[in-house]
Amino acid sequence: MRNLIRYFYANRIKIIGIVIAIILGILLLQVLNNLYKNRDKTYNSTQTVDYNKDYAIISDSRKSERKYNEEKSLMEQFTNACMSKNYEEAYGLLTDKCKEIFFPNIETFINNYCNSVFPTEKSCNFQAWTKKTYLVEVRDDPLSTGVYSENYIQDYYTIEGDKLNIKSFIGRETKGNKETSDNVTVKVNYVDYYIDYTKVNVTIANLRDASIVADMQEKEKSIALEDENGTQYSSNVSEYTRQDLIVGANATKDYEFRFEIGKREDLDFRNIIFKGITLQRGVFIDEMKINI
Repeated sequence: MRNLIRYFYANRIKIIGIVIAIILGILLLQVLNNLYKNRDKTYNSTQTVDYNKDYAIISDSRKSERKYNEEKSLMEQFTNACMSKNYEEAYGLLTDKCKEIFFPNIETFINNYCNSVFPTEKSCNFQAWTKKTYLVEVRDDPLSTGVYSENYIQDYYTIEGDKLNIKSFIGRETKGNKETSDNVTVKVNYVDYYIDYTKVNVTIANLRDASIVADMQEKEKSIALEDENGTQYSSNVSEYTRQDLIVGANATKDYEFRFEIGKREDLDFRNIIFKGITLQRGVFIDEMKINI
């Protein structure tokens, strides 16, 4: 016993140093273990965001598990093809109208979409939004980076059969309805629906012997979109120059008017209304209402 005590006093500094090192090592292991557990919890919380993803937030309805899985599989096929640089496969999953509007060729698709949204491995969340549309959040992949990022790119994908509309484009409805007044005909060609806005493409035919002005830009809501309740939404006609709005004698001109109201399942657009077509100074067509 005396030898042990003698040994301790002779080597006490070394022994105390060893004990302190052991304590610090234990504390460090505990800290690292807690950090690892918290990281797992953070990552798991993002991976299990499937919480109510089959519940369409705007439609206030739930998809069947089979339907949700089918649509999710289609979207994952598209995003995985983008990330793995299978560009032809991804491009082939887009509808013809989506290609026509945004990506007329595969090079445009690669440069303007794949390289900007999926330059590296990403993690995608798909939340049902309406019956056919999903809110899509694209984040850096936490498995690759080791960090869960709060920053993400947001888009909306809409299912159309076995194809997709992306970039918030919901779809196009071809029309053909027209109205004529005072030898001026307005025809609605098609309506493009987006999440946040609507575009109406029309052709104005001037069958008169003098030029007309499609809109004098002097009246409020002079070109308006009207819903089933009679509520009217203003167009972007103010963005056109006066020269743009002149339709020559015996000529036709195409216009695409944008309205800052998106496609909703509880909203039915009925008409596009023109209140400012000018035949000559001070002479207007009171109102033309064309069903869409």
